[in-house]
Amino acid sequence: LNLPPITEDGIAQLATSILQQTPDPHLVDSIQKATNGNPFYSEQFLYYLLSKNLILTSEHGLAITSDKDIKLGGTLRDILLARLDQMDILVKDMLTLAAVIGPYFDAALLFEVLKSMGGNTIAAESMLKEAEAAEIIHINQDNLYYFQHSLLREVILEVQMHSKLQSFHKLVAETMEA
Repeated sequence: LNLPPITEDGIAQLATSILQQTPDPHLVDSIQKATNGNPFYSEQFLYYLLSKNLILTSEHGLAITSDKDIKLGGTLRDILLARLDQMDILVKDMLTLAAVIGPYFDAALLFEVLKSMGGNTIAAESMLKEAEAAEIIHINQDNLYYFQHSLLREVILEVQMHSKLQSFHKLVAETMEA
């Protein structure tokens, strides 16, 4: 199946939806060039720009502060890593634990594992909300959380030390057996 790239009009609609304001044509053009019209990449690129405070109001709508401010390796993985790196270390650890549990995870299991590590449920709930607000995870109608995209989960797992992943796998297995 060959899907065409998202058009500049599509990127403008996506940006308006995320930013809640009309984007400047230069912002739309910059996103198109940076992402080659890949919808998920375009979306993540917008979230990255927002998180780095690289968007400002101009006379023609929201614009990038400066193309020179955008220093990325150019891949979707780079954008995802940059977004994840901005999160608090405890949130990143919670997301790693969630990624170890699987693409879909139950908050109760996650909380039990975190509790076994000395964490507290109130903080864990707050971290889940932060990850949700950052568009990293979502919750479905069955009250299971899931990663917005499988690539997010992959990136989270790829950047972890093997020993940390082993330890998290062991904790999850022990909690599930209890």
